[in-house]
Amino acid sequence: RCSALLNRACCLVGVFQFEPALADIETIINEKAPDVDAENWHKVWMSRGGIHRKLAQAAELSDNDQCQQRAPGFYAKSRADYEHVLSIRPPHEGYASKARRYLQQLDDLERRRVSGSTRRCSSGSDGGNIGIAVAPSAPVAAAPRAATAPQLGGDDADQPSPEKRRRLRSK
Repeated sequence: RCSALLNRACCLVGVFQFEPALADIETIINEKAPDVDAENWHKVWMSRGGIHRKLAQAAELSDNDQCQQRAPGFYAKSRADYEHVLSIRPPHEGYASKARRYLQQLDDLERRRVSGSTRRCSSGSDGGNIGIAVAPSAPVAAAPRAATAPQLGGDDADQPSPEKRRRLRSK
């Protein structure tokens, strides 16, 4: 069941349904299924970190002020998830390497935000690959770059303006 939920979360991210994807990951973590050690499952934490990061990026691009104010919290959750990956023993070098790279991207983004840079959303040097994983043993698959604006929910007020969508597509 946990592998199926992780696969579904990956698919949901692929169609920009971040909140349902996050709900599937939370179910894996909270369910405590027999023979599943979610606390030490690298793929789960990389996926959750990636979903939090995508939610933060979508929030930043929103025209809704309340939505934009949620971005720092999502980035903090993303950071905590990537740091959790680095704390898992035994380490998995592939996931640890990606987690370090994503943490560096978050650090760079924070520096730009503090310095007042006009570029609000960083896709990073890997084109926005956030490490959404497919379970149980398939290679890590990246969530596709957004060709259209990601959705945070059903409310049109959360949607970016056409200008912001063009900027998102050009990155």
